[in-house]
Formats: sequence, structure tokens, C-alpha cells
Amino acid sequence: MGIEMKRREKSPIELYEEAVYLLRRAPASAIATYYAGSLPFVLAFLFFWADMSQNSFAFDHCAPASLGLALLYCWMMYWQALFVRQLRSELSGAPRTARFWSESWRLGFVQIAIQPTKLFLLPLATLIVLPFASAYAFYQGLMAVPEHDCDNLPQAIRAARKQSTIWQQQNWTILAILAMLNVVAFLNIGVMILLIPYLLKMLMGIETVFTRSGLATLNTTFAVVTAGLTYLATNPLAKAVYLMRYFYSESIETGEDLRAELKVAQTFLSVLFLIFLATQASVQSDLSDLHSHMFT
Repeated sequence: MGIEMKRREKSPIELYEEAVYLLRRAPASAIATYYAGSLPFVLAFLFFWADMSQNSFAFDHCAPASLGLALLYCWMMYWQALFVRQLRSELSGAPRTARFWSESWRLGFVQIAIQPTKLFLLPLATLIVLPFASAYAFYQGLMAVPEHDCDNLPQAIRAARKQSTIWQQQNWTILAILAMLNVVAFLNIGVMILLIPYLLKMLMGIETVFTRSGLATLNTTFAVVTAGLTYLATNPLAKAVYLMRYFYSESIETGEDLRAELKVAQTFLSVLFLIFLATQASVQSDLSDLHSHMFT
């Protein structure tokens, strides 16, 4: 088993390349699914942060606002899980089936019951350091658990935990690359937010709160807005990378990656065969025209 796992392990760079390719060929409905769940929560969180930090009467409505934010977080987890399911369908080549109420309920229950715990466990894992990669991979992999493993909560937990404990060196490298991407994206988005108002003032004479306030705009609200936009930009890639990792680790036992490659090969051969038939028909037509010209 160890030799087989080592043979099939892919480098983090390969996983990122395949994840980018998977996102590029994903249908628009998959991307819309992700942002349908993520945008409401991020916007609500930005409003909540600004309101709690600047409104002197924020304490009066803190409890209902927190409840609404928690519900939107569960909403986001569910739709992100649907997004990962669509990517998995695209990756494996399996047709996307209509989702019935019972399947949606099982998927939503697993995500809503487990995903919120990462708000507490991931910071603790950061303090302990060593299990952080496995903990992060567990929560990401939970969204990639196949539907037949979501029949009950313990089964889904076992499936995600099993795939999160293998290939630890690969997992740490994926996290390091992801951290660097987030830092670069955060700095680029922050610089863009600061530069656009000054460009508008220089080119069009439009005065904004950014140009009036100067360095005062570099406050916690600015940092949270930049972090929210960074999350929306980089998190789909993180989901795709950990889906690839889960898919290949699971394929050690199921061979699903080989079946997916076989489907791609069959499609390629079918296209070649159709091209061959079209070429043969064209050649025969040209030969018949030539024959008719020679004997007329």
C-alpha cells in the first residue's frame, strides 16, 4: 500500500496546475454556485464588522446580527459544498444528476454540523502547529466526500479524516503555496483599492473619501474589506486543489482517476474516428469528381 500511495502521489505544483485547469473548464453554473453562497456572507460580514466597530448603538442589535451572520455562514458552507460537487463531477466525467431533497438534506446536514467547528479548532491547531495541515485538509476534504459517504455523520467524518492524514509533506507544501498566494493577492487588492481613488482624482477630478482621508483609510475596516476580496478570489482555487488531493488519494482504492482518464481517451478516440470518417467521405467525393472529369 505504501509503495502504491507513493507511486500515485502528485506534486503540489501538479495539483495546482490541474486545479487551475479544472476551474477554467468548469461550467459557469459551478462558479455561480460558489459565489451565490459566498458573496452574501462576505458582504454581511463586512457590514457587520463596520457596524460593530463604528456604530455607538451596535450593542443593541449585536445578538440578532450575529445570528444572521451565523445563518449566512451555514448557507455559504452548503453552497460551497455544492460547488465542490460540481467540480468533482467535471473531474470524474460522471454526469450531474438532479439533486433530490433527501440528498440535499444529507449534504447540508453534514456541512452545517461539522464546518462551523473549524472556527474554533483551526486556531487551536495553529497554536499546536503540527496537526494544522491535517485539520485544514479535513475541513476542505469534507466538502469533497462522495454522496454515498454522506449517509450519516460518522461515515462522512471517517471518510474525510482518512484522506486528510496521508501525504503530509504534500499537504504542507500546498498550504505554503496557498499562504503565499493569499499574501500576494491581499497586497495586490489592497494596493488596487488605494490607487483607484487617486487615479480617479488625477484623471477625472473625482474626490472620494479615500483621497480626503489619506492614511486614515488604513484602518481595520480597510483590512477586512481587502481580506474579504482576497478570500473570494483565492478560496475557489483552494477548494479545487484539495478536491484534486482528495480525488487522487481516494482513487488509490477506487481507481476513479483511471476511469476518468479512460473516459477522456474514449472521447478523444471518438473524435478521431469522426474526423477519420469525415476525411474518408471527403476523399471519396474528390475521387468520384476526378473520375467523372477524366471520363467526360
